[in-house]
Amino acid sequence: MKNRQPLKTAAPDVRQIEFFRQGIALLPEPSDKRPGAAFFVQGNDFQLTRRFCTCTLSKNRTCPHLKRLTQAYKELQQESSQKHFDDGFRSSIWYRLAAILGEGCGETHRTVTLQTRKSGNKSIIKVIGSNGETLVQYLSDGADRTRFVERCASTVHDDGIPDRAWVLSRLAIMTQTDNERNMNARGFKTRKQVLEEGFWFKCAYHGFREFGDGSPESG
Repeated sequence: MKNRQPLKTAAPDVRQIEFFRQGIALLPEPSDKRPGAAFFVQGNDFQLTRRFCTCTLSKNRTCPHLKRLTQAYKELQQESSQKHFDDGFRSSIWYRLAAILGEGCGETHRTVTLQTRKSGNKSIIKVIGSNGETLVQYLSDGADRTRFVERCASTVHDDGIPDRAWVLSRLAIMTQTDNERNMNARGFKTRKQVLEEGFWFKCAYHGFREFGDGSPESG
């Protein structure tokens, strides 16, 4: 009799995954009847590795969301030679662009507003800064359009279902260093935090996730 191989949990679509520093999160599928966001934050010499899910199932057992995220984490780790998943982003032209555009710019996902209009058959999202000037125009009718809005603008998730903005903000809190927490408690932020909270950082992160690292090999 042949030995049965254990069933493998299907790996999630990479577009369901968001990452920030050494943290990674899995968003629920639209058809999920018990939606939850699963989180994994890699530990170091000073912090323990954290793994949890916001769904109701995770209270009593390891939920399917955590199993799928664990598999995705292992597969991504095998594919990447980077220490952290966002190292590729931070070494890309997208990050350098965010650093240049974000210098001295106080716009964040909370201060910008979005306007939608049609140009022929194309839908255009205009991102307006707090001074009324257009920061960027995003042309897309695909699913990346929704991802752009959730990553780059302040959004509120409906019916308690986690969205990308909430997941990314949670990852930012979970990956704070002790020095950052101490500074934040005194009402200050590090330069790195200011950049990461800026609109251009989030816009560049979206560009990296959707269009690659900007190298000829990524198309």
